[in-house]
Amino acid sequence: MRRLLVQAGKAAIEIVHNGNHRAALYAMRTAFELKQAERVVLGTDGPAGSGVQPLGIIRMIAMLSSVGDIPAETAFCFATGNTARMRKLDCGLIEKVRAAVREAIP
Repeated sequence: MRRLLVQAGKAAIEIVHNGNHRAALYAMRTAFELKQAERVVLGTDGPAGSGVQPLGIIRMIAMLSSVGDIPAETAFCFATGNTARMRKLDCGLIEKVRAAVREAIP
């Protein structure tokens, strides 16, 4: 059933800091098996019941690159380029037409 959710969908596969890390690793590995790693994005799910997670994205990158056995640069791509593409943001990629930083949401 879990594999079907990744396999049948077209939306982003968001892995969040306040989520289930075992399920996150399963979803990421399934995305790689299906050759759809461009769908994997990182988030913090914050603010959540445990509050805002300082360095939540960095923690996700560390978890995926250590326990998930993927290169850190790939995990950084999940947090930046993949997220920018899936969310249609003007930042997250280094290109002439893109913003250097994203303004904080009030």
